[in-house]
Amino acid sequence: MSLYQLFDTLQSNDAANQSWADFIVKQLRGKRILEVACGSGDLAAFLKARGLEVLATDIDPQRLAIARSKHPEVTYLPADLRDLSGFGAYNAILATCDSLNYLQELSEVETFFTQAHQHLTADGVLIFDILSQDRLAEFATEFEEEGVLGGQVYRWRIKANGRALYHEFTLYEKTPLVYRLTERVYFPNEIEKLLSGCGFEYRVYTDYRDLGYKKGERYGYVARRERV
Repeated sequence: MSLYQLFDTLQSNDAANQSWADFIVKQLRGKRILEVACGSGDLAAFLKARGLEVLATDIDPQRLAIARSKHPEVTYLPADLRDLSGFGAYNAILATCDSLNYLQELSEVETFFTQAHQHLTADGVLIFDILSQDRLAEFATEFEEEGVLGGQVYRWRIKANGRALYHEFTLYEKTPLVYRLTERVYFPNEIEKLLSGCGFEYRVYTDYRDLGYKKGERYGYVARRERV
């Protein structure tokens, strides 16, 4: 089992994807959807099943291979969310599951917002989420999980340090394989400033449920392209 297969299995949550898809559909004013950093393609498949025209992209070929094997009905392309040149106009652009937290510089987030604004229709919407600051407090004490999935023995550690969450995955083969990922936690005022500067009007939902900033895991933003 590869790291991506393990990560997909650990994070797979049909109930959450169903809920996100329901939320997204309510925000749409058209059917053309571009999803960036699609991962295993689960959300794209839920949206496709609702009759939407979905193009799902990811920068990592291994993740795209997993997505194609799981959901061949979805159209996929390799793409970096920081460079959407060559793409057309979409009614919605999606970046869920902490995708933007894997960008390590605020300037990269701004680049994505600028690119998204350029590739949305006049009343298009950008829907994305970021980790809440509550996650830093949650993992101030190191989290550790060990288990077996599909015959693969693994260990997953998460530790907060400053404004970052550090993930360490160990896959126990003949020689243990160690993978490390870092998520940067951005503050709401930073995100709001960038959205306004790029020409978006927005609403914020905690965990895609409660309007405004509440205690929770994620802040979901519905940013509409109201100004040209």
